Amino acid sequence: MKDLLGKYTQLSDEHQKEVIDFVNFFLHKQEKPVQFDMDAYRREIQSVSVWSDRDLTPILEGKDQLF
Repeated sequence: MKDLLGKYTQLSDEHQKEVIDFVNFFLHKQEKPVQFDMDAYRREIQSVSVWSDRDLTPILEGKDQLF
């Protein structure tokens, strides 16, 4: 860790800010594990789609019969 701090202090102020942003990105990514939310995705797609729940019902029923 001492070696890392030594290298960090050799960087310009601008590059130190970039390192801090990079570390913050990883910390933020670590805090929020990626979870796929099918319902949220469906709502998002439907908000730009012309398909309604009624239109999707036969498709979803057919999918259930296939698997």
